[in-house]
Amino acid sequence: MPRTGILIVVLGFFLLMVMCATTMGIHDAAKRGDLDKVKYLLEEKPEWINLKNEYDLTPLHSAADGGSKEVAELLIEKGADVNAKNKYGMTALMFAAMRGHTETVRALLVAGADVNAKEEAGGKMYIAQQRGKNKNYGVFSTPGVFVSGMTALMFASGFGHEFTVEALIANGADVNAKDKGDRTALMLASKNGKYNVVEMLLTNGADVNARATGGFQITPISGIGTHDIIAGPDPGDKGKDGWTALSLAENQKHTSIIFLLKRAGAKAEVKESKKESKAVTYLKRGNAWLGKGDYDKAISDFNKAIELDPTYADAYFNRGYAYLKQRKWQKAVENFDQVLRLNPGHALAEQLRESALSFIQY
Repeated sequence: MPRTGILIVVLGFFLLMVMCATTMGIHDAAKRGDLDKVKYLLEEKPEWINLKNEYDLTPLHSAADGGSKEVAELLIEKGADVNAKNKYGMTALMFAAMRGHTETVRALLVAGADVNAKEEAGGKMYIAQQRGKNKNYGVFSTPGVFVSGMTALMFASGFGHEFTVEALIANGADVNAKDKGDRTALMLASKNGKYNVVEMLLTNGADVNARATGGFQITPISGIGTHDIIAGPDPGDKGKDGWTALSLAENQKHTSIIFLLKRAGAKAEVKESKKESKAVTYLKRGNAWLGKGDYDKAISDFNKAIELDPTYADAYFNRGYAYLKQRKWQKAVENFDQVLRLNPGHALAEQLRESALSFIQY
């Protein structure tokens, strides 16, 4: 080949690489919140406003994922499709809700985002895909459980993003929407120990006795949201009986949520598991002593529960409450501190800890 021909081929390849890099650049800039770069790229290539990258994401998806309200508003102003879906059916609103980017969520809703849109296996497939690229990304669904039909509210509830949940509900989110396994936002929040979200969903009419028909192995992601994976077994398929918010909270030992659900009218399971752990047995007996006002015996049983399971947050919480009733403020604080280490954001533990501290300082 003549030297001129080789030069043309090389130059063409170079231009192609530059074009590809620039194309990817608008998604990267949108995710990083680089407003000036996004403006510049759209001035040069206005047709890129809804351009999809290798993961089938538009720049608006990327801005929502990164939490840049300003970039999202710019893209919307320039004509971005606010309800565009990737190949798994995930919208920009779902990405923003999953990450807990409340201001971005509000901007998308104002622009007409469908608050009750449902994904089509995105909850499992997209995150599994990202996990392959980044081991810290986490997984939202255990392999073998097909997650499909989740809404933005379900994502936000599972991760415990209470302000995002509040914004979605205020804009018409269906608190009783179900995915294809009949799982609800309340079930997700109850299983994952998100007390404030559970309370908010119940206040806004969530069905406390809804029952899932499919397996239930959805867990918060370490690396996506602000909360780590909650310790405890992932309950599998219960068949025709199905899981309820209450049975999931009981399975994960979230005592304060169990009380909250029962107060809201949750019906207890008729049959109890035959394989109930000894730690749970001691916790229940300790609760019985607590109810009778015998705090020493209650503390003794909570001690045994903690010896068997040092990560049992509810045992620490109840022991802290018993010490609080005995006016042993410092010990109460120490137990509530341990609850918050195991379950960050436990609202009731924070409140009781502050109450105990006020007596110590006084």
